[in-house]
Parts: sequence; structure tokens; C-alpha cells
Amino acid sequence: MEGESPDEPTVIVDAESDEGVGLDTAALDEVAEAVRRVIAVDGGRAGVVELRFVGVDEIRELNEAHLGGTGPTDVVSFPIDDDPDDPLASLGGPPLLGSIVICPEISDRQAAGHVGDVRGERLLLGIHGALHVLGHDHAEPGERAVMQAREAEHLAVWGVEHPGDPS
Repeated sequence: MEGESPDEPTVIVDAESDEGVGLDTAALDEVAEAVRRVIAVDGGRAGVVELRFVGVDEIRELNEAHLGGTGPTDVVSFPIDDDPDDPLASLGGPPLLGSIVICPEISDRQAAGHVGDVRGERLLLGIHGALHVLGHDHAEPGERAVMQAREAEHLAVWGVEHPGDPS
């Protein structure tokens, strides 16, 4: 990808899709590459990110159990801050940086009214999740502006226009 240096940190994205979520390998690989790029460019350190695509029931459970949300959502992210019990780090490997979980059924449903197409929506959610893994947030207006600017820059690499602030 354009703008990357050859001495970037190694980022491994462990991507998988639950059976029945309707995500083909090419789509999974493209979102995984977008996540890898965000972590390498913005994070600047080696690490592993888990990327999963799940159904509505699982994303609802994750949202309610871990984030205090109600009902299903499109993406949830779980950053991990230097966990001393990280089995990868204890084996001398790159640390686990966090997990990103995307629900294609929800993202695909909202795509037309948000980014405009399914591909762009999935890329946005992967990038959004990766930025959360790196510690970005959007609870406050200033944070939201910074996060959206980073999202827009990363989406531009993929030829996707950022949808702007939904509020």
C-alpha cells in the first residue's frame, strides 16, 4: 500500500468468519489488510489483532455483556493493554493488541444509508475497530473529530469516502 515504509512493525491479523455470516474470503482478506495497515501506520508497534465476523446474536451478547449496550451493533472492539499473561508475549511473540468483532448482517443493512456500499462500510468498521484497539475514542466531540479524520485518511487509501459525522 502507498505510504507505508519497509520497516513497519509486524502486524498479524488473525481473521475468521463464523459460518453463515455470508462473508467471502476476498472480503475478509481486504478488511484484515485494512486493519493491519491501521495498526502498523497509527500504532507503530508489532502485535496481533483478532478480527472476527459474527452473527447478530453473538454481537448482541458481546455488546450487552461487555459494553453495556442494548441489542446488536455493527462493531465492537476490545483493546488489550500490555497484558502480562498474554501467552503470545510469554512465548516471545508479538503481543496481542486486541480484538475487533464485526457483524456483516448489520453493517450490510446500514451501508446504503451510511458509507454507500457494503465494501466501504466493512472497511470503515474494520478501520474504526482498529483505531479503538489503539486507544482512540469518540465519546467527546474533539475525540470524534480526531478519530473521524484518521478514518477518512485510511479509507482514502481504499478509494472510499468517509460518510462524515452522523450526529
